[in-house]
Amino acid sequence: MYEAGMMELRDYQQVAVDKSMDYYRGGGKGGLLVLPTGAGKTRIATEISRLLLNEEIASRPRIEVRPVVLTAHRDTLIQQLVSSVNRDIPGVSVGIEMAAQKATRRNLVIAASIPTIGRLGSNRMQFVEESGTSLFFIDEAHHAAANGYVYAADKYAGKDGLKLGVTATNHRLDQKQVVRPDGSALFDTVIHELTLLDGMRGKWLCPVRAFRVVTTTDISNVGNVAGDFNQKALEKAVDNEKRTTEAIGRWEEVAVNRKTLVFCVSIKHAEHSAAAWKKKGYAFEVVHSQQSEELNELYIGRLKRGEIQGICNVGVLTEGFDCPDISCIVQLRPTQSWTLYCQTIGRGTRNALGKKDCIVLDVVDNTTKHEVLSAPKVVGLDVDIEGETLENAVDVAEKARKEGRKRPEKPKYLKEIKTAAVEIDLFKQAQLAPEVNRLSKIAWQKIPSGYVVYTGDDTSGTPESVTVYMDSLGHWRVRVDGKGGMTKLAASYGQADIPAWSKIETSIRWLFERQPEKLNFIFRKKGATVTNEQSSYLLSKGMFPAHSLKNLSQEEAQSLMQKVIAGYRYPK
Repeated sequence: MYEAGMMELRDYQQVAVDKSMDYYRGGGKGGLLVLPTGAGKTRIATEISRLLLNEEIASRPRIEVRPVVLTAHRDTLIQQLVSSVNRDIPGVSVGIEMAAQKATRRNLVIAASIPTIGRLGSNRMQFVEESGTSLFFIDEAHHAAANGYVYAADKYAGKDGLKLGVTATNHRLDQKQVVRPDGSALFDTVIHELTLLDGMRGKWLCPVRAFRVVTTTDISNVGNVAGDFNQKALEKAVDNEKRTTEAIGRWEEVAVNRKTLVFCVSIKHAEHSAAAWKKKGYAFEVVHSQQSEELNELYIGRLKRGEIQGICNVGVLTEGFDCPDISCIVQLRPTQSWTLYCQTIGRGTRNALGKKDCIVLDVVDNTTKHEVLSAPKVVGLDVDIEGETLENAVDVAEKARKEGRKRPEKPKYLKEIKTAAVEIDLFKQAQLAPEVNRLSKIAWQKIPSGYVVYTGDDTSGTPESVTVYMDSLGHWRVRVDGKGGMTKLAASYGQADIPAWSKIETSIRWLFERQPEKLNFIFRKKGATVTNEQSSYLLSKGMFPAHSLKNLSQEEAQSLMQKVIAGYRYPK
C-alpha cells in the first residue's frame, strides 16, 4: 500500500477526489474533472491514482496488479506527471513510455505519450494491452475526442476500464464532444467542476484585472478554419506596427513593471512584437516551436529568473508552462476558442509571493462577424471593466440583477451595468427520462456563455451546430453554423431547460417554435399526438432522433411521449 506524499490536498481538491471515488465505486467508468489552470488538477489525479492503485493491490495478487497509465501529448507534460507521481506517491515504480523510453511490467504507474501510444497499429506496451489498466488518465482532456486518444484508451483501458480526464474547459472548436451521457465518448459525465471565478473567490487563484486596448484594425473579413480564425489571414490583419504600438502604450500605462507573457498569431508576429518592445527599451524575447528547444529553454529560464521582463510566444507556453510570478498577459492574438483563451490567461492566475493580481490586456479589434473572446466574457460579461477585477465586476452585475434595475441595451463599460439588471441563469440543466437518453446521440453541451448542440456533418463533411449563448447583459442569441443545423434539430437531444419562457429573445422563440409540425408529424405516424404548444416546449427541452423513432412500435412511441410529457409544465 502506498501512503500519500507530504503535499496536502486543498479543500476543493479533496471534494474532487471524494466525488471521483464515489463515482467509480458506484460503477462509473469515464469521468471528467473541469478546473482552471493553476487549480492543481495533476495533484487531484495523483491522489485518485494512489487510491485506485491501493484498491487494486488489495484485491489482486501482485503479479496481476494492473498499472495506472497517465497520458499527455507533450514531453513537458509527461515530465511534470512523473515529477508529480514521485512527489505524491513516494516509493511507487514509475515508468515512461515515450519515443525511445519504454516502461516495464515492474512499473505500477506509467507516464505515456499519446503521440507514441496513440498511433494506429502501435505495438507499444503490449503487456498493458493484455492486462488492462486500473486507471487510464488523460491530461488536458479537451483533446480526448481526437483519434489518438480514443484509440489508446480503447486499446489499453478497454470499454470497461476506468478513465479519468482533467481539463480547464470541455469545449472544443472542432465540434467533437468530450462528454456524452450515452457512453459514445470517453467520458460520460463531468464529476466535478471548479470555475475560474470559484478559484478566485476561494483565494486559490489570484485576482484578474482586465483592461482593453481598442484598435482601428478590422478583422471582419478574416475567415474561420475549424472554428477559429484562419491564421494566415489573421496574421496579415493584426501584424501591423500601429496596432502593436497601441498595445505597448497601454501596457506602459498599466503594467510597465510586470513580468509579462504575450500571445501572438504567428512566428513573424511574435518576432515583430518583441522587436517593438525592445525598441522601447524593454527586455523581451521570442519563444516558438520552430526555434531550438535549447534556445526556448534559455529564454524561459531567463524570464523565470527575472533577467528579462517578457516573452512573445506562439503556441508553446499555452500548456505545461509554470511561472507563478507572471503578472501580466497581453492578448495580441484574437481568438474564438474558449480552450485557448482560458489556457492563456491561466498562465497568470497562479499565486506567488508578493503577487497581488494579474493584469490581462485584451487587444480588441473591429469586427462585425466574429465572437472574439476577452477576459470579462469568461465570466459572462462583454464590457470593458476598466481595470476592475473579474470577481468584483461579476458582483456588480449580480447586485444589479438582484435589485431588478433596468438594463441598458448595449453597454460598453462596467459602470453602465451598475444600473442594469442581468439575467445570468436563464438556462439550467434538466434531466430527462432514461428512454430519451438511450435514443439520443447528440446532446447540448455547456459552454461558458450558454449551450451548443452539434447536429452532425453536412454533405461535404463540414460539422454543423447551433449555439445558444448569452451576450453581455442577459440577451440570449443564436448562432447557426452550417446550412442544415436548423433542420437537424429534430434529430438531436437537448438538455437546456427554459424556465422563463416569456423572457426569451425573438430569435430563440423562432428557433424553438419552428419545428413543432415536424415533431408532430413523426408522432402522428405512430399514433401519439401532441399539440404545437407541447411540441414547441419539448423541442426546447429535448430533441428526438427521427431515425430512432421510426424504429419504434406504436405502443413504444406512445409510452415514450407519455413519459416525457408527464414531468413537465407547458408555458401558458
